[in-house]
Amino acid sequence: MFPHFVPALLLSCLAAQDPKPEPLPPGAVVRMGSAATKSTGYHGNTEGVSFTADGKTLASLSGAVRLWDLASGQETLVLDTGGQTPVYSLAISPDGKRIAWGDYQKGIVIRDLTTGKDPRILTTAADPFSSNYASLLSFSRDGSVLLSAMGDKKIVLWDVASGKPVKELHHHGVRFVGWSADEKILVSGGYQDKSVRVWDVASGKELFQLDGEGEVAISPDGRRIAYSGTDRKPWMWEIDPNKDPQPLPWKGRFVGSLAFSPDSRTLAVSGDGGLVLCDAAEGKQASEFKADTHRVLRFSPDGKTLAYGKYMGVG
Repeated sequence: MFPHFVPALLLSCLAAQDPKPEPLPPGAVVRMGSAATKSTGYHGNTEGVSFTADGKTLASLSGAVRLWDLASGQETLVLDTGGQTPVYSLAISPDGKRIAWGDYQKGIVIRDLTTGKDPRILTTAADPFSSNYASLLSFSRDGSVLLSAMGDKKIVLWDVASGKPVKELHHHGVRFVGWSADEKILVSGGYQDKSVRVWDVASGKELFQLDGEGEVAISPDGRRIAYSGTDRKPWMWEIDPNKDPQPLPWKGRFVGSLAFSPDSRTLAVSGDGGLVLCDAAEGKQASEFKADTHRVLRFSPDGKTLAYGKYMGVG
């Protein structure tokens, strides 16, 4: 049976309270913050959302970094990102003690939320004005390693304690990267060579390569990959060289974001065709919601809530 969960937690990611709140889209249960000032982020975009492991806190990035208490829907902390250059991507450690975001010029910024000390900067470039921003970030389960897709065409794993890179993978203009729940397999989506690649983390070797447009997600159990094909529509591949990728139901022209549920049973697909939930094993559509194109999608750790942020405004 298709798992039941709250279909959308619509993010506004702003502190002000709207006296005339904008109606929620069908299926949404709450908007975090106000829609009155939704252009706060870079070009009004929500660049990242991330849950803590206990599912109690949500972090969002839209101009500033904000933490939200999910039980009350209230903002609990605001962190200034500087505001001088665009910021991309966001990750909060599973224990909620550290938060990281990508600054277009500086590199990766890591802030310790327990000490309040000045943030650390992680960078792989000697020139701070090179393409050094991180387009995607993800902490390991124990929070000791940070996975990043860097603008200088590198996939980098960082030791959080030392701030040093511990592994770099092939350069191919990476836009999206993710790993399986056991952190043994990586998948990356390249925008320059239009490729989707599967990696063995321990050896750093490439295992498989597919043709794709960049958007990609790997199921937590490491069995399946969802990606945007060269036709810009969603495809699913069971990681098996003897099996062919299969197209997924989609009415739109392009895919904006992809996300698997924690139990690997559900795939969320967003784009100009709305928001679609698919049974991952069958590749069939299970639910559909009318919604704008979403820049980011994230399931809560219990799989019951799906948070999303939009292009050109949130909410």
